[in-house]
Amino acid sequence: MTVLRFGGTVLSERTVTVTGTDDLSGLLPDTGYAASTALWTAADRAYDLAAEALARDPDAPVSVVLVTDGESNAGLPASAFLARFAERGPGIPLFAVQAGGSGGELARVAGATGGRVVDADGDKLTEALEALRGCA
Repeated sequence: MTVLRFGGTVLSERTVTVTGTDDLSGLLPDTGYAASTALWTAADRAYDLAAEALARDPDAPVSVVLVTDGESNAGLPASAFLARFAERGPGIPLFAVQAGGSGGELARVAGATGGRVVDADGDKLTEALEALRGCA
């Protein structure tokens, strides 16, 4: 799994092998959040990485999961992301875990990729991620 941390741009990329919840500790910083959010720029970079993963193993199950408030105020607009998505061709869905904010644009983009949005308001992040995996 590769985790992209983003603000006004992609701030960091970290690839980890997940065998349990301990592998996820330390992936999210306690500080250093940016005032701007380049949501679609980060999603575009995630799709670059997903395409690389599929090139290495065409049978691998690959998807992109965003955890976001759905607000993008920097970087690529959603329309440019969708144009780049169309150029890449279908096959990799975008799933979004929405933690607050508004989700109209997020739902529209996720749907266009074959993915969807799940709500994680409050302390429901675990339930939202389980819903994406089909566990809930």
